[in-house]
Amino acid sequence: MDTNGSMYSDESLSPTNVTAADQCTTKLPTVQEYLDGLNYPIALIIVSTVILSIATISIFFKNAYHILHRTPKQFKTKSVLLLTIYPLITLFSVVSIAVPRAFFLCDTVMHVYFMVCAYVFFGLVGNGGWLVPVGVY
Repeated sequence: MDTNGSMYSDESLSPTNVTAADQCTTKLPTVQEYLDGLNYPIALIIVSTVILSIATISIFFKNAYHILHRTPKQFKTKSVLLLTIYPLITLFSVVSIAVPRAFFLCDTVMHVYFMVCAYVFFGLVGNGGWLVPVGVY
């Protein structure tokens, strides 16, 4: 310990052993820098991701059609809201791959929507409606 009570001395924190390869930038790449760094295998992975995302969205529309035509009226909105989680997640994942700087925004939207869907899911499980506060029946 040094005189300030810290376990690390100032000498161990000095940047004398840091090389140029060890330094990490705090900037995210621009879209142009990102596209310049793409190679064939990574582009192939991105294209397959887009194709799978389109398949997920088409499956959503097929399932939403069946829910809207065969589900009781009280469950339609909540069921379609829950069903939208997969296309929304895949859409924002593709956007965050295409625009690297949008990752944090897309990730935040995905997490918030997941929380909303969890709330709606538990509302559907309990009495088929919205959650009722504990002790109120």
